[in-house]
Amino acid sequence: MPQVEGPAPVESAIPDGMGPVADMAGIMVGDVPAWLVLGEDGVLSRWAPGRSVFQRLTAIPPAESGSDKIRRRLHASLCGRFAAVVDDYGTTGTVIDLSTGRTTMTLDGGDYCEHVVPFALAFAEHDGSPVLIHRTRWNRLDVSDPATGRLLTERETPERRNHEDEPPHYLDYFHGALYLSPDGNQICDDGWIWQPFGMPTVWSLTAWLDDNVWESEDGPSRAEYPFLEEWDRGIAWVTSNRIAVQDVGDREHPPCIRVLDPTAAGPSPYVTSMAMLTVTTFPGPGGRYFSDGNLLLVSGETELEAWNIEQGIKTYTVPRFTPIRQHPHSLELVEINTDAMRRWVPPGRTR
Repeated sequence: MPQVEGPAPVESAIPDGMGPVADMAGIMVGDVPAWLVLGEDGVLSRWAPGRSVFQRLTAIPPAESGSDKIRRRLHASLCGRFAAVVDDYGTTGTVIDLSTGRTTMTLDGGDYCEHVVPFALAFAEHDGSPVLIHRTRWNRLDVSDPATGRLLTERETPERRNHEDEPPHYLDYFHGALYLSPDGNQICDDGWIWQPFGMPTVWSLTAWLDDNVWESEDGPSRAEYPFLEEWDRGIAWVTSNRIAVQDVGDREHPPCIRVLDPTAAGPSPYVTSMAMLTVTTFPGPGGRYFSDGNLLLVSGETELEAWNIEQGIKTYTVPRFTPIRQHPHSLELVEINTDAMRRWVPPGRTR
């Protein structure tokens, strides 16, 4: 198996005063890719390692208490103005306008089975402005203006009582981690249903905000994949019409990487919406999934692997490199340890 084509990871020392890192999110500062960094002490900083630029911005409240599984997760708008810090496997979060340091929203994701999913949240852009997609109940997502907190998806949540028939637009689905497609127009929800199965679901952000406020519940652009034994595992958009999902398998089916096409969906007796089609399946590892725009990049226990999803073959590896985050613009992958960040850019990309 060939090793990486191109440069090896570059190491950058952690700046003095930054302290241990809890999480990171890629942002743009003008035309320069940079990183927003959340310290374990709650301090938010802006860091451009390639230019040795480091700036402390503000601090956030401590993490939610109660469960050992709760962890802090940092999200950022690509423009770099807004940050959201949420408690994965918890219920709360905070949105901050980094240009002023002001808290613009306090988030509540609901407290029903929240401990089995990361807090569902993603920044996107619509009509040239940042918007925030976030869970407000176990089975409801909303879109808000992060600058003001104004709700952009006003609707009344349908309620199902006892064993009555489901009312129109009722959604029996637990929202999980959210992933935005490379073209910025599609949302992939790594959620689940009883009893229990993972069910990745995709729908159009444009249709949701421009045409149909119920698009995330039962709109015509909504497509699902039935059924996966687990959720909250490797998943990533490889291109805007290919999603790679780790399938852990069961007694009858071995583990594999399953490649789905959200743009090619058909009717299925197993889902209420259209069902995404499987393009390919092949044996492959779990871990954190990323993409270079063409290949699936899998960060495992000891190395980074690049996979051709059409042929189902591993094309190269980056030894002793296990990144945790990817910059959405430069596609740079980063690994953090106590004293340094290690950065790597896929072949054909530039920092």
